[in-house]
Amino acid sequence: IRFNLSLPSGLDDSALSRDMNVVRTYRNDPLTHDLISARLAMDMLRYGQWNLNHAAEFPLPLLLMHGEADRITSATATAEFAKKVDRSYTLKIWEGFNHELHNEPEQQQVFDYVLNWMEQMSRDTEKR
Repeated sequence: IRFNLSLPSGLDDSALSRDMNVVRTYRNDPLTHDLISARLAMDMLRYGQWNLNHAAEFPLPLLLMHGEADRITSATATAEFAKKVDRSYTLKIWEGFNHELHNEPEQQQVFDYVLNWMEQMSRDTEKR
């Protein structure tokens, strides 16, 4: 027997972006809802902890970015993960940014940062 239980997630959708058009679009999207399954919630907790426990095993250069003002996920947990990574990583905390970095008013800065990071990784790989 399989049971599915969904409950309101409590997600504060105003924490997605400082751009109110993004928030409004999210709220008006018929494919979004405010539910989370019990299974997904438990998996997020379990695998979040698994990721922290196994961070040192991550085999590739890594770019981690987080909005400092993110109220949906934890910038502190992202920084904790970064400290445990045993390889090359870049941690970028975006001051004042919310959860969806790519949907913030300064999204072009985010895109440029990612592109520059990827180009640097490519140059570093070519040198080896």
